[in-house]
Amino acid sequence: MSVPGVAGASGQPAAIPRIACAIDASSEDLDMQALNRKVVEFALLIASCLESDSPTLLHAWVPFAERAVRKYAVDDEFAAYLEKARQRAGSSLTRIARSFEGQFDARATVLRRGEPQEVIPEFVVSEGIDMLVMGTVARWRDLRDAHREHRRTGAQEVALLRGDG
Repeated sequence: MSVPGVAGASGQPAAIPRIACAIDASSEDLDMQALNRKVVEFALLIASCLESDSPTLLHAWVPFAERAVRKYAVDDEFAAYLEKARQRAGSSLTRIARSFEGQFDARATVLRRGEPQEVIPEFVVSEGIDMLVMGTVARWRDLRDAHREHRRTGAQEVALLRGDG
């Protein structure tokens, strides 16, 4: 598919961009929840303007106190702990996706275990994402560093939205 009326470098119609938005679905912080919503709304707006498919909704999750639990738990207990943490993260992601009333299906939501600074760039490269939309609660001078980090992922464009908190 191509974007109507938009030509690529070769003069041919430009390919429809693959868009992803990275959110922290597990956060209970109200400011972070508001930022998540802003990120998803912006990604949906971009997708609509470009007549692209719905963006992929990505949540990178890390089990709380994973090292401590691993140190003191036996293998079966640790596996059960990880599974419960995965289910909680998945439920949080599903809840956010459903709050957008059918704009996302199961294929458009991705749950990946690991630190966001590692998971997000790997996902962008492996899935051929053209545009990444994500939020930051960092101070404005930190935006420059975050932008540089995510530009190395291979995404053609990175949109960073600042939280109000």
